[in-house]
Amino acid sequence: MDNSFANLTISSVSVNNIPEEIITSNLLKDKRPDIFIQIHPTKNVCLNIDKLTCGSSKIIWWLCPINPCGCHEYQTSIKRILIKKNSLCPYCTIHQPIPCEHSNSIFSDEIWIKEFAYDLNIGLDPKKIAKGSNDKIWWRCTKHNTCEMHIWEAAPNSRNGCPWCTNKKVCKCNSMMTVEGIPELFCQELNSDIDPYAISISSHKQLTWKCLDHKTCKEHIWEGYVSNVVGKGSRCPWCKGGSSKTCKCMSFMNIPKLFEEFDQTLNPDLDPWKISKGNNIDIWWRCSEHKTCNKHIWKGRVSRRTGPQSCGCPFCNGSHQKCDCISFMQNELLAKEFIQELNPDIDPWKISYGSDKVINWKCIDCSTIWKDNIYHRNSPSDPRTCPNCNNMRSESKGANLCRQYLDNNNINYQCETALDNYITNRRFDFKFIYNNRNFILEYDGEQHFNQCTWHKDEEDFLSKQEIDRIKNYFAILSGYIVIRISKKEYNSIVKYLDYFINYNFEEPLVCIDDTVKYEYIMLKNQLQNYSEDIEIKYLSM
Repeated sequence: MDNSFANLTISSVSVNNIPEEIITSNLLKDKRPDIFIQIHPTKNVCLNIDKLTCGSSKIIWWLCPINPCGCHEYQTSIKRILIKKNSLCPYCTIHQPIPCEHSNSIFSDEIWIKEFAYDLNIGLDPKKIAKGSNDKIWWRCTKHNTCEMHIWEAAPNSRNGCPWCTNKKVCKCNSMMTVEGIPELFCQELNSDIDPYAISISSHKQLTWKCLDHKTCKEHIWEGYVSNVVGKGSRCPWCKGGSSKTCKCMSFMNIPKLFEEFDQTLNPDLDPWKISKGNNIDIWWRCSEHKTCNKHIWKGRVSRRTGPQSCGCPFCNGSHQKCDCISFMQNELLAKEFIQELNPDIDPWKISYGSDKVINWKCIDCSTIWKDNIYHRNSPSDPRTCPNCNNMRSESKGANLCRQYLDNNNINYQCETALDNYITNRRFDFKFIYNNRNFILEYDGEQHFNQCTWHKDEEDFLSKQEIDRIKNYFAILSGYIVIRISKKEYNSIVKYLDYFINYNFEEPLVCIDDTVKYEYIMLKNQLQNYSEDIEIKYLSM
């Protein structure tokens, strides 16, 4: 730059005397395009804005870029607008701005204009009141416009919403009594000097409360802060799980079973009515089912007896050693049919009536010996009895004729018995020994050969025939000679049984009285699922 202009002031130099190169290098549009675009597009008609420089003191019209609604237009010099860091827009200034209905007046805010109380602000135009105004005006809450309390006075620049809705002030419609369940908990009798409708939800005031679940109990009353009870859901300390507080209505003694099994003589220093259901204290119990038995006494936690998996007498449920009073021998019939000689290694008085142990029994009516577990024999709903006696009562005419033959020939037999190597619920009609050979005798009715009402469908019928083949397989595997009879006349049954039981057998096989009917039972490929490959031979007359 030429030093001849260095000491000249702006006031003493004419623009016309400044060289062109200096002016063009300091143009506002080049140096500060962000400011240049704020020049009002229509109100500077007599001015060549392209020639304006950054240091000019010329006052021109500007348009605010923050709220370009058309209202925010003002005059100031270029130099001043470049010096100020904050906006010079009189509508946007933080100090008493000029109101604009489009952006910074209360009229421009949808919520504020709804809450502006026209009837209480007579003579005031919301379009001419800026949001930054310090003048107090009246507001009416839109959420509770029918409530006379939700009206307040506040300046726009310090307004924070309805003081009742923000819980800064309390009225009937925002008190703690509006919260569900609180009116029932609050007891006016115990808070005689308190107006509950004047207490907020977040209040730290301490009140007296009464339990909803035990309204008649005088002990279920406690003191607590409103903020904890209403806001945090704090409730009766007597009912709270794990609480050390216990009253009579919360005691485990309210459970009939535990009331009956608590023994005061074994717990002389305890007051059971002060022990809650969830207490972990160990106390002594006496079984209500065996009160006269001194073995049915045990120590256990109260909480374990009242929980979802409550435990009872350990002697009755099998977790402790058995005692005489719960042995199956208490059942009169089972005691008579248990024969010690048939069960030499068993002490019956140490086996409970619910045991699944299989032992030998002897019928007191027909002297039949059979095996069955104790649980099924002692079942309260359907106890099992002698299979021979049952069979005599329910077996078919043909099976009765087979029984008659065995009785007439003085052959000792067992009815409805299973094999040790076979499923226990698959039983054979008759099992006997004759001429030192083991025999199984099965009588097959018409349902074994033709599908009928005994079967659900064809698949069920075929599965029943498969069971017959499997029963043959296991009987042969166990060394038995199987005789299958289908004849209905006694003379025919006698003829075939005489022939079969007196036959000179060299190995176990299956004897059948009708090769046509029993064709299904001789199918070999049906037994391919069994591991031991044995050849089943058949005999017929």
